[in-house]
Amino acid sequence: MKSVISLFVYLLVIYFGVVVSMLVLSRSEYYDGINQHIETALSSGSGSTEPDRQLMSHRMILSDERDRLVSPEKARQAFSITAGYFSDVLKNCMKDNDQPTKAFLSCASQRLGEHFYYYPSRETGIAWAGHYSDCDSNVYLLLDALRLAGKTASIVYAPGHAFLSWTDEQTGAPVWWETTSDRNHGRQADLTESLYQKTLAPFYYHPQPAEFAERFYTTVVTLNSLNTELKEKRLKDMIKQYPDNPFVEDLEYENKTSLTPADITRLQALLKTDISSGTKKYLLAAYYLKNNNPGLSKYYISMINTDSCGTDCQQIKKRFSHVDSILLAISNSLSKKTVSNKFGHFSVEKMAFPVHLILKETYSITKYFILILSLLGVRALYSDLKSARTRQP
Repeated sequence: MKSVISLFVYLLVIYFGVVVSMLVLSRSEYYDGINQHIETALSSGSGSTEPDRQLMSHRMILSDERDRLVSPEKARQAFSITAGYFSDVLKNCMKDNDQPTKAFLSCASQRLGEHFYYYPSRETGIAWAGHYSDCDSNVYLLLDALRLAGKTASIVYAPGHAFLSWTDEQTGAPVWWETTSDRNHGRQADLTESLYQKTLAPFYYHPQPAEFAERFYTTVVTLNSLNTELKEKRLKDMIKQYPDNPFVEDLEYENKTSLTPADITRLQALLKTDISSGTKKYLLAAYYLKNNNPGLSKYYISMINTDSCGTDCQQIKKRFSHVDSILLAISNSLSKKTVSNKFGHFSVEKMAFPVHLILKETYSITKYFILILSLLGVRALYSDLKSARTRQP
C-alpha cells in the first residue's frame, strides 16, 4: 500500500511539473507571437501626414482630434500610417475591374495584418498612430480599402465584436469576413464559432452601411473616452438617436451613478433579448452584491465568460468561485505588462494570458495523467489477482 501511495505522489509531482512547464511554454509562444507581430507592423511603410477627407478612417481620426482623444501630432501619425496601408493595398491588391470582392478583400486583409498588430482600443486615432487595430477599426480600414477599389461592404456588429459582410457577386448570398483571425490577416468567418455570441437583439448580426459605422463611431463608440461635460451631453443625444439599441443601453446604464429598482427591472427585461451582454450581467451582479443578495449576484456573475471579465467583474467572480480564483491567479501570474523589441517597449496589459488557454493546456495533460493512473490501476489489479491465484493450494 505504501508503495502505491508513494507512486501516486511521485506521479502527482510529475503532473504538476508538466502542467507548469506547458503553461510557461504556452505563455512564451503567446507573447512571442504578439511581439513578432508588433515588429512586423512597425516595419511597414507610411504615407502622407495630411488627412484625406474622402476616407472614412481619416474623418474618424479628425473626429477624435476634435474631441481631444488624440493629439495633433498623433493624428498626423495616424494619417501617415493609414495612408501607407492604403498605398500598399492599391499597389498589391488591385488586379482588374472584374476582380471578385473576396479576392480583393483577402489581399487587403493580408496587407492590413502587415501594417497593424491586434490590440484592443476604443479610439481609432491613437490606435492607428501606434500601428495597432482591433475588430471594428479593422473593419473601418477595410471598408475604405474596398471603396478605393470600387466595391462596397457592410459592418456587422455582434456582442463585444464587429466583422465585415458583403454580397457575393456570383451567388447573391451574404458572405462574412472575420478581420482579426491569424493576427489581423483575416479569413472567412464561421458564425458557429464561440467568438460570435448568441443574442436576440435585432441590432446585432444585421449588416450596416459604412455611413452608419462612421456616425455610430463618432456618436457612440468613443463615449466613455470623452471628458465629463461632453460625455453627458453626448449621452443624452445618443439615447434619443438610438432607441432600443443594446450597445447604447449598456453605455446608458453603466454611466449611471447609481441604479434604482426600476433600472434593475428594466435591465432584467433587456437581458431576455440581449442575452450575451456582459455589461448588463455585471451591473446586476454588482447591484445585488451591494444590496445583500449574494445568491442573485452569483447567478449573474457566473453567466459571464471569465476571459470577458474586467477587473471589477473578476473581483466578484473570485468572491463566489474558488475555481475562478485559481484560474485568474494563474492568468495574472502568467500575464505580461510589456514586451520589448528593437522598436522599444510596448504595453500588452490588455492582452492578459487567456484563461481558456490555461484550461486547454491543463485538460490535455490531465487526460494523459488519468490514462496513466488507469493503466497502473489495471496493472495493480492484475498483480493482485495473480498473487491470489498463486497462493491458492
